[in-house]
Amino acid sequence: MDEPLAELDVEDQIKDLFTSGRAVYAPEGGGWELDGAVEHVIDGWLTRFVLRAPHGEEPPREVSLFHGVDDLAGELWDHEVRNLLRLRMLGHPALPEIVDGRFDKTNRVAFIMTRKVGGPLAEQDWADVREWVGRYPVVAFEQFSLLVDALSQLHGTRIVHRNLTLGAIRLAMEPSRPERAALALTRFELSALLKNLLHHVAGPDDHRSQGVRELFLAPPTDVPPARHLAYLAPETHPSLLGKVRVRRLDHGSTDVFGLGVLGWELFLGAVTELLPEECAAVERAPEERLPEALAALHTAMRRALTTTTGVPRRLREVLVDMLDPSPSGRISSFDAAATLQRHWTEITLSFAPVEQHDEKPRLLAFMPEKSVQTVYENRGWTDHRPDTPEGCRELQTFLEDELRQAQLVHSPSGAQGFVHGDSPQSQAEAEWALIGNQAVWFCAFHYDEAITGRRRKVHKDTLVIKYLVDKRYADDLLTAWPRRSIGKVDLVPFWVGQRLDKSGEPRPSWEELTKAVVTERAVDHQGSQKLLRSYRFMLEYQGVALRARQYPYVLARSEEGDAIVLTQDHERDRRWLHGDPLLTSYAQPGRRPPLGDFARQLLTENEWARVTLVEDRTGRDGHPTDPYFGGRAVEARLKVRLDADSVQIQPLNGRQVPERGWLRPDEDRGTEIQLRREARGLDSLAHKPGLVRILDAPEAIELRNRGVTSRD
Repeated sequence: MDEPLAELDVEDQIKDLFTSGRAVYAPEGGGWELDGAVEHVIDGWLTRFVLRAPHGEEPPREVSLFHGVDDLAGELWDHEVRNLLRLRMLGHPALPEIVDGRFDKTNRVAFIMTRKVGGPLAEQDWADVREWVGRYPVVAFEQFSLLVDALSQLHGTRIVHRNLTLGAIRLAMEPSRPERAALALTRFELSALLKNLLHHVAGPDDHRSQGVRELFLAPPTDVPPARHLAYLAPETHPSLLGKVRVRRLDHGSTDVFGLGVLGWELFLGAVTELLPEECAAVERAPEERLPEALAALHTAMRRALTTTTGVPRRLREVLVDMLDPSPSGRISSFDAAATLQRHWTEITLSFAPVEQHDEKPRLLAFMPEKSVQTVYENRGWTDHRPDTPEGCRELQTFLEDELRQAQLVHSPSGAQGFVHGDSPQSQAEAEWALIGNQAVWFCAFHYDEAITGRRRKVHKDTLVIKYLVDKRYADDLLTAWPRRSIGKVDLVPFWVGQRLDKSGEPRPSWEELTKAVVTERAVDHQGSQKLLRSYRFMLEYQGVALRARQYPYVLARSEEGDAIVLTQDHERDRRWLHGDPLLTSYAQPGRRPPLGDFARQLLTENEWARVTLVEDRTGRDGHPTDPYFGGRAVEARLKVRLDADSVQIQPLNGRQVPERGWLRPDEDRGTEIQLRREARGLDSLAHKPGLVRILDAPEAIELRNRGVTSRD
């Protein structure tokens, strides 16, 4: 077995691979520059360092570099890389972005390169961290929940961290906006290779064995040993603390324990400050008594959790379960994430300052007229039509209960892909989603409109509910982060074309909440944004092509008696087309013939062509809205074209044909469903920035050459 590389040889290798002008993995325009010193994690076998581009045009990169991979862990490289590739596509906000990785059989090294964000949490003064938690408890809880969710994603990809201590957490802060601080997991990238090191060392005195143990036991700079050791789960003690070499058994719940200790310190305080006697006992304990001293410390930590009053009960329960001494009795990362998600509203409301409960409620408007079909006819949530006085009161009462504990999340594409029957622009504007008991309610800011249609003023103190979708169809939004409880709201009816009655009282702005739930989602890359815009335009264009096959009509009787004749309503059609610039541009005579000529095309393709008819939903303002073909529709067979604007039909299901309505080919139903699925998929893609970057600029992580064998 090869000897480890000397420190000088390691630095020469880093120069050859990354930092010299002719470095193998240098970016265009010259080599990388080292940012800080090289960290020799395991002498001669594992180093870590930070690289920055020569001109600072790219964010710094953090590199984990293994030397002598043929001997140590070559057979695990393929397996590890496949896991990392799956993980990279998630683009989780609490996981680092993996930007490159290689197995270099010539130099016998393997490395993983990640985008460096923020700095180690261990370097922060814990008094400052606790002050941040005290000022922004909901943000701190949200970030901790994201860490738990990120860990569940790691475990779902079959990656176990194995060394989740304070040194494995990064903190990214914006000095001017401390409420946007973010926590992330790091240093999991080569965990399978670390496992190989642990399981394939020669014996208790082997150089690498001691180096690996130090990797777990050595605390970060300025972190007391007792505080660092508190993060080690009890099942790791025999393999790390004993003199006799014991094979380590890895559990996913081992990572959960370390994250539970972090949660304890975030919401209670540094363990060395709150439990000084137990920590002092750990510091004094000889090696053979160290597991016993740590067990006493962990017992005291669980006891402190059960007696504290400053942490919400549901959060305390999860932390106690995360700190269970038995790996089999400990809660899994998946269950911990699900529990925090389930009780998110209760926990965040417990964190809310008392004075917030006394401020004036925010204003939330609902549209009774637009709710007739969605709330009353399709779902039966009110006994009377919402556009009647009694039905309006029923709807207000229903919404008060439905949104009593609602959470606000951001939907980057608005309601596109979730609802249909309106212009893409209007759907895209409804980007603020309220998660209620039964549905997700898409809202937009209220605005005043001039007579020309130009928007004069946007009211940030009022959100207007515009669309809704049943929760079972909105999985991506139900798990979206960040989120905020909306607290108390005053629900008021809003009629299109009328002034909203605010009772003359100034109201709190929604901006504090809307800004808090908007994230960069790491899709700030110019190419990625361009790719998403291209996808959105493609779907919008396909949607316009589908909508152009819808025609407003009025009903008339033909000279033949009972046969039904439909005539295109040009005035309604004109106003509808001009409500969407893209639809106006698309609907030229060459692409969109009059109704009669369109019917002739359908009959040419299929002499038994069918159409679907629905009632017109023109509002009080006289502006036609998109028809809704998912409700009570009438199916009919096309019989004959009478003239350019008229067609004769025969109803098939015995239902009465609406006198003013809309018509479309029956075959378009499946196309509409498919487009909605594609739009939902695009919204899901927008939440996976890692996958967007890969689609925009594919990068490969090189697999190990299967023909290469160990040099032993």
